Amino acid sequence: MSKEWKSLKILIVDDDSFQRTIVTKVLNLLGITDVASAADGRGAEARLAEPWDLLILDLNMPGMDGIEFLNVLADHALNPALIFFSGEDHRLLEVAEDLAKDLGIRVLGSISKPIDRSKIETLLQRVEDRKSVV
Repeated sequence: MSKEWKSLKILIVDDDSFQRTIVTKVLNLLGITDVASAADGRGAEARLAEPWDLLILDLNMPGMDGIEFLNVLADHALNPALIFFSGEDHRLLEVAEDLAKDLGIRVLGSISKPIDRSKIETLLQRVEDRKSVV
């Protein structure tokens, strides 16, 4: 576990409250305690004034979905890193990653549901290494 991970401020954006809880618990186990959540893109948009280091974003949500939210995020002055977290097919995740990168968003990668602790640890290392591609 890295010391830098403990200081990350992370926003989880997912309409499934169980998934938000599980991701929060995994992050807490990794020593990250500054974790908040939003149930959709509109809820996340309302919290963008806060200085997030990382967003963990689901694609398929009611209201404003993850793809729509990418446009909001791209237009925002603050530019947190992004991890996609979704049950969608890996090809759709790749397309979403490419779109986000084209919009100038720093994408660290994707995690398929359910969450995999080792995969999130690998992606969190990219936050530290300042890597922007998978």
